[in-house]
Amino acid sequence: MVDPSSWKPVLSVLMQTGHPIIGWTKGKAGSIEIWGNRNDGHNFVFLIINTEPNTTGLTPLPVPGTNAAWRYKAIYRLHDEQVGQWSKDGRKCS
Repeated sequence: MVDPSSWKPVLSVLMQTGHPIIGWTKGKAGSIEIWGNRNDGHNFVFLIINTEPNTTGLTPLPVPGTNAAWRYKAIYRLHDEQVGQWSKDGRKCS
């Protein structure tokens, strides 16, 4: 049996139709909690809890012609509670 305290999501981010797609695998977790840092002085803020892999970021995008690097981090959830370890922060989309 796998110990949920060892679970650590691995994220990938790619742009599709003008929005970031935050890729992740579900495994035995019930869901994932995703946080984002838009480099706007607010550090990481809660974005979504999702039960289906690959989450589309629906936050309004920066004004065209500006450069912005957003980072994401996530933690798995089991029975509505955080479990395991936070993913590495720094998965970026710009």
